[in-house]
Amino acid sequence: MVNIPYGGAKGGVVCNPKELSLRELEGLTRRYTTEISSFISPEGDIPAPDMGTNPQIMAWIMDTYSMHRGYSVPAIVTGKPINIGGSAGRFEATGGASCSPCAKRTAPSDGTSTHQRSRAGLRQCWLDYGADGARNGVAG
Repeated sequence: MVNIPYGGAKGGVVCNPKELSLRELEGLTRRYTTEISSFISPEGDIPAPDMGTNPQIMAWIMDTYSMHRGYSVPAIVTGKPINIGGSAGRFEATGGASCSPCAKRTAPSDGTSTHQRSRAGLRQCWLDYGADGARNGVAG
C-alpha cells in the first residue's frame, strides 16, 4: 500500500490457544509449520507473532522449520526468545504502536512502567473517543 517491505499475508489455525494443553499447542504449531514450510523462508515470507502467540510458539516454528532443513535457521521467524536469537522488546511490540501515542499523551511522568503507561493511555483514549471514535490503525 505504501511500498514498505515486510508486509504480507496472515495465516493461522482457528482455535483458542488458552483451551489447549502445552503438548496440544506444540503439536498444532509444529504441524502447521510443516504445512506452511514450502511457503515461508528467510528470503521471503517470515512468520511474526500476533495475538494468541508467544516466544515459545515462535521457537517451535523456528525449530520445526530448522529440523526440515537440517540446520538452524533463526532468521525464519521474529518474536523468538532472546536466548535463541530473538530481540529484546519484540514480544511487547505487538500492539504497542497503537498504545504508545495515547500513553504518551495521557500518562503521568511519575515513574510508572511503560506497560502501566500504555494501559493508562489506552484506557484514557477509550474514554475520550469510545469504540466508534477510531479513525485509522496501523499494524506492524
